Amino acid sequence: MILSRRDTGVGVWTRGLIGSLARLGGGNEYVIYHGPRAGPLPPPASSNARYVRVRTLTSARLFRILWEQVLLPSRVRRDGIEVLHCPAYVRPLRVGVPTVLTLHDLFAVTHPQFCKRLNVLHYRLALPPGIRRASVIHCTSEWTKGALAREFGAAAEKAHVVHPGVDDIFRADGDESGSGALPARLGLKKPPFLFVGNVEPKKNVPGLLAAYAEMKRRFGTERKLLLVGGPGWRRRTRPARADRLSRRRDVVQAGYVERARLPGLYRAALALVFPSLCEGFGLPPLEAMACGTPVICTGGSGLAESVGDAARIVPVGDVGALAEAMHEVEESPELRSRLRQGGLRRVENFRWQDKAPEFLRLYELAASAGPGVRLHRRERRER
Repeated sequence: MILSRRDTGVGVWTRGLIGSLARLGGGNEYVIYHGPRAGPLPPPASSNARYVRVRTLTSARLFRILWEQVLLPSRVRRDGIEVLHCPAYVRPLRVGVPTVLTLHDLFAVTHPQFCKRLNVLHYRLALPPGIRRASVIHCTSEWTKGALAREFGAAAEKAHVVHPGVDDIFRADGDESGSGALPARLGLKKPPFLFVGNVEPKKNVPGLLAAYAEMKRRFGTERKLLLVGGPGWRRRTRPARADRLSRRRDVVQAGYVERARLPGLYRAALALVFPSLCEGFGLPPLEAMACGTPVICTGGSGLAESVGDAARIVPVGDVGALAEAMHEVEESPELRSRLRQGGLRRVENFRWQDKAPEFLRLYELAASAGPGVRLHRRERRER
């Protein structure tokens, strides 16, 4: 995993884990290998965290893979690492220490239509041996663990679920003089409907735009839709509807927004609308809840574990139901208050300071299990 200054998804999770471990007391030392473009990293509370900057010839995938598979194992041995945590799907094939492998989802196997072709190729080659040889597998949701059991059989027996945490910057109270003023600078006079996420197939932005257009047609609203997030992949397939609605000034496309500004945007929104087709977990709804913002989202997949019963849930892909839910939230202060209070209670189960000890237990389990044992073919395909 290569951290960058514009982390999203797995990068955000990885940075949150690093911060929680850096603040964790005890006698352990945590060594974090990072690339030159990682940007600022959380300061350790004491000398328990050490950051090691590593270089590859370029940031291209091939050189990252070569570093991960060839150079990392020797670096691990030289630095005396006792347990190696691989936070993004891939484990070095030959590494002589116990490993914890994190799986955020198995989309490359189960939902390849939501993945880049190169990711599908890479992960379909790298996932099976990494899963078989990992000492402990960490899944970010029970939904992903279930997919692991279906696809890799007995490997799920060494899997443990620890849900992601929400960064402390996301809270209901805060200074709106900076990030909170952004909606006004974008010309938004009323709290908008907000979407946060990269524009990529699984996020279902076309469905959101269709639902917003239907809500305006059926119910009428002066409220805008604010889209926040980078272009993701399939940039050429950005919905033409977004451009048409933008020209009518109904939709505002803010692009990537620095993470420090997101809390103010959440607090300034009427509701977060998150119509994803499938998620391994889903952090933006919890970030919004932490900021006291009502959430409208689809059900199923890992999102069910993220939002619980604290969001207004709509069926996946149902444009009409999504339009009606947006209208209900706009028209009902009582519903918004109920969602706000439910969200604030829900998010207390997902704070990073409570997650760090759970990862420490995973590292201890890995150390006691040893470097990992390859499963026999019969056990691998057991269903």
